[in-house]
Amino acid sequence: MNSISYDIDSSHRDAASEAARLQVQATAGWTKEMRNLTGFGLRDGMAVLEVGCGPGYITEHLLKALPTSRITAIEIDAALAQQTADRLGSCDRLQIVHAALLDAELPDAGFDFAIARLVFQHLPDPVAAAVGILRMLKPGGKLVIVDSDDALWGLSDPEIPEMDAALQIYGHAQAAQGGNRRIGRALLRILEKAGFVNLDLEALLNHSDLLGLDALLPHLDPDRLLPLVAHGAMSGSTFAAFKASQMRFTEATAPLLMMLLLMACGEKPG
Repeated sequence: MNSISYDIDSSHRDAASEAARLQVQATAGWTKEMRNLTGFGLRDGMAVLEVGCGPGYITEHLLKALPTSRITAIEIDAALAQQTADRLGSCDRLQIVHAALLDAELPDAGFDFAIARLVFQHLPDPVAAAVGILRMLKPGGKLVIVDSDDALWGLSDPEIPEMDAALQIYGHAQAAQGGNRRIGRALLRILEKAGFVNLDLEALLNHSDLLGLDALLPHLDPDRLLPLVAHGAMSGSTFAAFKASQMRFTEATAPLLMMLLLMACGEKPG
Protein backbone atom coordinates (compact mmCIF):
# COMPACT_ATOMS: atom_id res chain seq x y z
CA MET A 1 0.00 0.00 0.00
CA ASN A 2 2.81 2.38 -0.93
CA SER A 3 0.75 3.99 -3.67
CA ILE A 4 -2.15 6.34 -2.96
CA SER A 5 -4.32 8.48 -5.21
CA TYR A 6 -3.45 11.70 -3.38
CA ASP A 7 -0.51 13.51 -4.99
CA ILE A 8 -0.13 17.28 -4.72
CA ASP A 9 2.29 17.47 -7.65
CA SER A 10 -0.02 15.79 -10.16
CA SER A 11 -3.55 16.38 -8.88
CA HIS A 12 -3.52 19.83 -7.32
CA ARG A 13 -2.63 23.34 -8.49
CA ASP A 14 0.36 23.81 -6.19
CA ALA A 15 1.47 22.86 -2.72
CA ALA A 16 0.78 26.27 -1.15
CA SER A 17 -2.81 26.45 -2.42
CA GLU A 18 -3.53 22.89 -1.36
CA ALA A 19 -2.05 23.46 2.11
CA ALA A 20 -4.27 26.53 2.52
CA ARG A 21 -7.34 24.49 1.53
CA LEU A 22 -6.41 21.72 3.96
CA GLN A 23 -6.03 24.24 6.77
CA VAL A 24 -9.55 25.58 6.16
CA GLN A 25 -10.87 22.02 5.86
CA ALA A 26 -9.31 20.98 9.18
CA THR A 27 -10.44 24.06 11.08
CA ALA A 28 -13.98 24.74 9.85
CA GLY A 29 -15.79 21.85 11.49
CA TRP A 30 -13.29 20.87 14.16
CA THR A 31 -15.54 21.64 17.15
CA LYS A 32 -18.20 19.19 15.92
CA GLU A 33 -15.59 16.69 14.81
CA MET A 34 -13.94 16.64 18.23
CA ARG A 35 -17.37 16.31 19.82
CA ASN A 36 -17.98 13.16 17.75
CA LEU A 37 -14.50 11.80 18.51
CA THR A 38 -15.19 12.29 22.21
CA GLY A 39 -18.50 10.48 21.75
CA PHE A 40 -16.62 7.56 20.23
CA GLY A 41 -14.38 7.42 23.29
CA LEU A 42 -11.36 9.63 22.62
CA ARG A 43 -9.94 10.90 25.92
CA ASP A 44 -6.97 12.93 27.06
CA GLY A 45 -4.06 10.75 28.14
CA MET A 46 -4.62 8.15 25.42
CA ALA A 47 -1.87 7.13 23.01
CA VAL A 48 -3.27 8.36 19.67
CA LEU A 49 -2.32 7.33 16.13
CA GLU A 50 -3.13 9.74 13.31
CA VAL A 51 -2.94 8.11 9.88
CA GLY A 52 -2.17 10.48 7.01
CA CYS A 53 -1.48 13.68 8.93
CA GLY A 54 -0.75 15.78 5.83
CA PRO A 55 0.61 19.21 6.81
CA GLY A 56 -0.43 18.61 10.42
CA TYR A 57 -3.45 20.83 10.94
CA ILE A 58 -5.53 18.09 12.58
CA THR A 59 -2.40 17.02 14.46
CA GLU A 60 -2.20 20.51 15.92
CA HIS A 61 -5.85 20.38 16.98
CA LEU A 62 -5.30 17.01 18.65
CA LEU A 63 -2.28 18.24 20.58
CA LYS A 64 -4.32 21.17 21.93
CA ALA A 65 -7.44 19.12 22.70
CA LEU A 66 -5.48 16.30 24.38
CA PRO A 67 -2.81 18.09 26.41
CA THR A 68 -1.35 14.96 28.03
CA SER A 69 -1.72 12.54 25.12
CA ARG A 70 1.14 11.37 22.96
CA ILE A 71 0.33 11.67 19.26
CA THR A 72 2.01 9.57 16.59
CA ALA A 73 1.39 10.96 13.09
CA ILE A 74 2.10 8.89 9.97
CA GLU A 75 2.49 10.58 6.58
CA ILE A 76 3.62 8.98 3.31
CA ASP A 77 4.41 12.26 1.52
CA ALA A 78 7.86 13.55 2.49
CA ALA A 79 7.06 17.22 1.87
CA LEU A 80 3.88 17.09 3.96
CA ALA A 81 5.62 15.23 6.77
CA GLN A 82 8.31 17.90 6.75
CA GLN A 83 5.68 20.67 6.95
CA THR A 84 4.27 19.01 10.06
CA ALA A 85 7.75 18.68 11.54
CA ASP A 86 8.61 22.31 10.78
CA ARG A 87 5.50 23.61 12.56
CA LEU A 88 5.03 21.11 15.37
CA GLY A 89 8.22 19.10 15.68
CA SER A 90 9.32 20.86 18.85
CA CYS A 91 6.46 19.23 20.80
CA ASP A 92 7.85 16.36 22.86
CA ARG A 93 4.45 14.59 22.79
CA LEU A 94 4.52 14.25 19.01
CA GLN A 95 6.22 11.57 16.92
CA ILE A 96 6.15 12.09 13.14
CA VAL A 97 6.69 8.98 11.04
CA HIS A 98 7.42 9.42 7.33
CA ALA A 99 6.27 6.09 5.89
CA ALA A 100 3.45 4.25 4.22
CA LEU A 101 1.06 2.89 6.84
CA LEU A 102 1.93 -0.78 6.32
CA ASP A 103 5.65 0.01 6.28
CA ALA A 104 5.61 2.06 9.47
CA GLU A 105 7.70 0.32 12.13
CA LEU A 106 5.27 0.88 14.96
CA PRO A 107 4.61 -1.60 17.79
CA ASP A 108 1.73 -4.02 18.00
CA ALA A 109 -0.97 -2.96 20.48
CA GLY A 110 0.66 0.39 21.05
CA PHE A 111 -2.29 2.77 20.71
CA ASP A 112 -5.62 3.41 22.41
CA PHE A 113 -7.21 5.32 19.54
CA ALA A 114 -6.54 5.82 15.82
CA ILE A 115 -7.90 8.45 13.45
CA ALA A 116 -7.74 8.30 9.65
CA ARG A 117 -9.19 11.50 8.21
CA LEU A 118 -9.86 11.71 4.45
CA VAL A 119 -7.26 9.02 3.86
CA PHE A 120 -9.16 5.83 3.06
CA GLN A 121 -10.65 7.25 -0.15
CA HIS A 122 -7.11 7.37 -1.52
CA LEU A 123 -6.05 3.80 -0.66
CA PRO A 124 -6.09 0.96 -3.21
CA ASP A 125 -6.67 -1.63 -0.44
CA PRO A 126 -8.59 0.00 2.43
CA VAL A 127 -9.27 -3.32 4.18
CA ALA A 128 -5.54 -4.05 4.37
CA ALA A 129 -5.03 -0.58 5.83
CA ALA A 130 -7.68 -1.19 8.46
CA VAL A 131 -6.07 -4.54 9.33
CA GLY A 132 -2.73 -2.77 9.73
CA ILE A 133 -4.26 -0.26 12.11
CA LEU A 134 -6.02 -3.07 14.02
CA ARG A 135 -2.61 -4.61 14.71
CA MET A 136 -1.35 -1.34 16.20
CA LEU A 137 -4.33 -0.88 18.53
CA LYS A 138 -4.58 -2.23 22.04
CA PRO A 139 -7.47 -4.62 22.75
CA GLY A 140 -10.51 -2.40 23.10
CA GLY A 141 -8.80 0.35 21.12
CA LYS A 142 -10.79 2.20 18.49
CA LEU A 143 -10.34 3.38 14.91
CA VAL A 144 -12.37 6.29 13.56
CA ILE A 145 -12.37 6.77 9.78
CA VAL A 146 -13.51 10.21 8.65
CA ASP A 147 -14.28 10.30 4.95
CA SER A 148 -16.66 11.44 2.24
CA ASP A 149 -18.96 10.05 -0.40
CA ASP A 150 -19.52 12.13 -3.51
CA ALA A 151 -23.14 10.95 -3.74
CA LEU A 152 -23.69 12.59 -0.33
CA TRP A 153 -21.36 15.56 -0.67
CA GLY A 154 -23.97 18.09 0.48
CA LEU A 155 -26.13 20.74 -1.13
CA SER A 156 -26.14 24.38 -2.16
CA ASP A 157 -28.78 27.05 -2.56
CA PRO A 158 -28.87 28.22 -5.27
CA GLU A 159 -27.92 24.90 -6.82
CA ILE A 160 -24.74 24.39 -8.83
CA PRO A 161 -26.04 22.24 -11.71
CA GLU A 162 -22.59 21.32 -12.97
CA MET A 163 -21.49 19.90 -9.62
CA ASP A 164 -22.55 16.32 -10.35
CA ALA A 165 -20.65 16.24 -13.65
CA ALA A 166 -17.54 17.72 -12.03
CA LEU A 167 -17.63 15.21 -9.18
CA GLN A 168 -18.10 12.33 -11.61
CA ILE A 169 -15.03 13.36 -13.61
CA TYR A 170 -13.04 13.92 -10.42
CA GLY A 171 -14.12 10.49 -9.20
CA HIS A 172 -13.09 8.73 -12.42
CA ALA A 173 -9.66 10.39 -12.28
CA GLN A 174 -9.15 9.33 -8.66
CA ALA A 175 -10.37 5.79 -9.37
CA ALA A 176 -7.78 5.52 -12.15
CA GLN A 177 -5.15 6.09 -9.44
CA GLY A 178 -6.62 3.46 -7.13
CA GLY A 179 -8.86 5.74 -5.06
CA ASN A 180 -12.58 5.82 -4.36
CA ARG A 181 -14.45 9.08 -3.79
CA ARG A 182 -17.59 7.13 -2.84
CA ILE A 183 -15.96 5.18 -0.07
CA GLY A 184 -18.23 6.64 2.60
CA ARG A 185 -20.92 4.03 2.01
CA ALA A 186 -18.39 1.22 2.48
CA LEU A 187 -16.72 2.33 5.72
CA LEU A 188 -18.65 0.05 8.05
CA ARG A 189 -18.04 -2.98 5.85
CA ILE A 190 -14.34 -2.17 5.63
CA LEU A 191 -14.11 -2.11 9.42
CA GLU A 192 -16.09 -5.34 9.71
CA LYS A 193 -13.92 -7.17 7.15
CA ALA A 194 -10.79 -6.01 8.97
CA GLY A 195 -12.03 -7.56 12.22
CA PHE A 196 -13.40 -4.57 14.11
CA VAL A 197 -16.51 -4.95 16.30
CA ASN A 198 -19.05 -2.64 17.95
CA LEU A 199 -19.33 -0.57 14.80
CA ASP A 200 -20.91 2.87 14.75
CA LEU A 201 -21.47 5.66 12.23
CA GLU A 202 -22.08 9.40 12.60
CA ALA A 203 -22.55 12.24 10.13
CA LEU A 204 -20.54 15.44 10.35
CA LEU A 205 -22.54 18.25 8.77
CA ASN A 206 -21.01 21.68 8.20
CA HIS A 207 -23.38 24.53 7.34
CA SER A 208 -22.38 27.94 6.02
CA ASP A 209 -24.95 29.66 8.25
CA LEU A 210 -23.04 28.34 11.26
CA LEU A 211 -19.45 28.55 10.02
CA GLY A 212 -19.63 31.34 7.45
CA LEU A 213 -19.52 30.79 3.71
CA ASP A 214 -15.80 31.52 3.50
CA ALA A 215 -15.10 28.45 5.65
CA LEU A 216 -16.59 26.14 3.00
CA LEU A 217 -16.04 27.94 -0.31
CA PRO A 218 -12.45 26.67 -0.84
CA HIS A 219 -13.92 23.21 -1.50
CA LEU A 220 -15.78 24.66 -4.49
CA ASP A 221 -12.81 26.53 -5.93
CA PRO A 222 -12.93 25.81 -9.70
CA ASP A 223 -9.15 26.05 -9.97
CA ARG A 224 -8.92 22.75 -8.08
CA LEU A 225 -10.13 21.18 -11.35
CA LEU A 226 -7.41 22.69 -13.52
CA PRO A 227 -5.12 19.62 -13.26
CA LEU A 228 -8.00 17.53 -14.67
CA VAL A 229 -8.15 19.89 -17.65
CA ALA A 230 -4.37 19.79 -18.06
CA HIS A 231 -4.39 15.97 -18.09
CA GLY A 232 -7.31 15.77 -20.51
CA ALA A 233 -9.75 14.27 -18.02
CA MET A 234 -12.04 17.31 -18.16
CA SER A 235 -12.83 19.42 -21.21
CA GLY A 236 -12.25 23.14 -21.21
CA SER A 237 -15.94 23.74 -21.85
CA THR A 238 -16.98 21.63 -18.84
CA PHE A 239 -14.53 23.50 -16.66
CA ALA A 240 -15.79 26.85 -17.93
CA ALA A 241 -19.41 25.85 -17.26
CA PHE A 242 -18.59 24.79 -13.70
CA LYS A 243 -16.64 27.98 -13.04
CA ALA A 244 -19.51 30.14 -14.33
CA SER A 245 -22.01 28.21 -12.21
CA GLN A 246 -19.86 28.55 -9.10
CA MET A 247 -19.57 32.29 -9.73
CA ARG A 248 -23.34 32.62 -10.00
CA PHE A 249 -23.62 30.82 -6.68
CA THR A 250 -21.18 33.10 -4.85
CA GLU A 251 -22.78 36.23 -6.33
CA ALA A 252 -26.33 35.18 -5.37
CA THR A 253 -28.23 36.81 -2.56
CA ALA A 254 -27.58 34.89 0.68
CA PRO A 255 -26.06 31.70 -0.81
CA LEU A 256 -26.14 28.62 1.41
CA LEU A 257 -23.81 25.64 1.46
CA MET A 258 -23.94 22.40 3.45
CA MET A 259 -21.20 19.77 3.27
CA LEU A 260 -21.23 16.26 4.71
CA LEU A 261 -18.55 13.92 6.03
CA LEU A 262 -19.05 10.47 7.57
CA MET A 263 -17.34 9.18 10.71
CA ALA A 264 -17.20 5.40 11.11
CA CYS A 265 -15.92 3.79 14.31
CA GLY A 266 -14.82 0.26 15.10
CA GLU A 267 -13.31 -1.38 18.18
CA LYS A 268 -10.56 -3.97 18.37
CA PRO A 269 -11.88 -7.10 20.06
CA GLY A 270 -10.63 -7.40 23.61
